[in-house]
Amino acid sequence: MWEDHLHNSFSLIDQVLGNKYQGKLLEIIDERTHGIDAAFLVKEHFMAYVEERYGLMRDNLKKELGMFLFLCIQMVEEEKLRMVKKTRLAVEACDQELKDKAREVAALEMDR
Repeated sequence: MWEDHLHNSFSLIDQVLGNKYQGKLLEIIDERTHGIDAAFLVKEHFMAYVEERYGLMRDNLKKELGMFLFLCIQMVEEEKLRMVKKTRLAVEACDQELKDKAREVAALEMDR
């Protein structure tokens, strides 16, 4: 759309300048327009390349972090299990000690 506007503008300038320059400005704008298209294509290809590389890095990072997070979660779960086991053993030891104390109290009461 903007190319049509530019072509129309330069056609008018060509008419004002006369036959000597007629068509030269259109050739220049065509070259520049193609240059802009080429620059645009280069930019598009570069952006696609960067997006592809960024995507690959993002995916690899997700995989590595995912494994790391999985291992961290697994370690936390294992530590929780160890703590629960230690707590259960401590509670059982306390229960056993209470039973022993209760027997001692019962034995002392019988001796009176």
